[in-house]
Amino acid sequence: MARPHPPKMSIAKESGVARMSRIIYEGLKTDSLQSLFRVVDIEPRKDSYGFRMPENVDAFNLLWAEIVRICTANNIRAKRLKKYATLDELDEIMDDVNWLWHDWLPRGMLSLLVGDPGGGKSMAAIDWARIVTNGTCWPFCKMKCVKGKELCKPGNVVWVEAESGHKILIDRARSLNIRKDKIFLPTFGLDLFAQPDLTIPEHQEYMTNMIDAKKPALVVVDSLGGASSGGENRVEEVRPILQYLASIAQEKDTTVLLIHHLRKQSVNEDIAVSLSRIRGSTAISAFARTIIALERTHRGAMLSVIKSNIGRPPNPVMMIQEFDSKDKLVDVKYELFSIPPSKKTRKEACTDWAWGILEQQGGKISFAELLHQAEEVGYTKNLLYGARDQLVNQIVITGTGREAYWEISHDGGELAHLANTLTGMNGKEEEELEDGAPRPYPE
Repeated sequence: MARPHPPKMSIAKESGVARMSRIIYEGLKTDSLQSLFRVVDIEPRKDSYGFRMPENVDAFNLLWAEIVRICTANNIRAKRLKKYATLDELDEIMDDVNWLWHDWLPRGMLSLLVGDPGGGKSMAAIDWARIVTNGTCWPFCKMKCVKGKELCKPGNVVWVEAESGHKILIDRARSLNIRKDKIFLPTFGLDLFAQPDLTIPEHQEYMTNMIDAKKPALVVVDSLGGASSGGENRVEEVRPILQYLASIAQEKDTTVLLIHHLRKQSVNEDIAVSLSRIRGSTAISAFARTIIALERTHRGAMLSVIKSNIGRPPNPVMMIQEFDSKDKLVDVKYELFSIPPSKKTRKEACTDWAWGILEQQGGKISFAELLHQAEEVGYTKNLLYGARDQLVNQIVITGTGREAYWEISHDGGELAHLANTLTGMNGKEEEELEDGAPRPYPE
């Protein structure tokens, strides 16, 4: 907390605490009291100002009497605080948790939106900017109308574009009929396309002044990697930007949404997104009060809260983009996600996929064609080998190498297992390919 001092700024630009400091400093009669006042902390309360100073010291008692006199003359309520703060004092300052989107995006706190690169994170954020700027209600929001007046009002958005996606941003804003005049882009160094670095004090100061001026309901930083010149893997590298974003969220009572990427998924890892998949230091997830994960499905993007320090996470929702006949984005809709997120590993998912392809092909397919289709949907050869092992009692493999065929067994598991054993499918003596992957069957 900054010590009070006579500010050099004008009254119009100074903060409430700085103005309070100036009024009292200028009102003190003696140099000795002004010197004492320099080591007093001023803290804004809900309906007054708190002054924290050492106790049981005659000089400070005299200073407190002067502070009360000056505050009374200026119609300001003053409260002397104890030397050490208590939770009771914090309760006097803090309000109850308020929400921008109930159970998803809290006000006054930092939230994180994570997903795979190119998965639709920025698309989700720009649609949330649409909700804020147009004043429409949030999906499945528990907030109801109060005396016939909607709580959802049009608000401003500050958008920090750190991935050079300005063209995409404006195209989506046009497609969704977003109020572009209510989305503000920081121009660091007076350059609209300048690369931001929110670890630099000058950029932080510009950002803070902009938030003070526009009072946005939502601040979007897209993304962490682009908005910081430091790395992501060490606490010391990410702490400066995370502390700054968390502090402006609290001090300005706004929602700060930080977009970030997931690391690459390992072969046998659960396909459901967890905190361990967030790229970089664990401090990134520690600073966020809520973390929203975006996962692509065949119907659209599934959104789920995978961390909430505030309450029970809500049910996942589907974000579905709608396009016209010319493939132009025209709307975004939300539906409750009715099926719980899958807990399958990649190998299990590949096994189910391979079985489905076999059924679609009438029960038989060449390994070369199966591998081709697998690679198109992101499954590797090694995943297919794992699927083969899972299906060892349900399929018969004939032929060798890429000329082999997979066929659903109609004679029972024992015969399928015997046939695969005779053709080398037992996996006990698999040879190695040149690239180091095990052969699916010997030649």
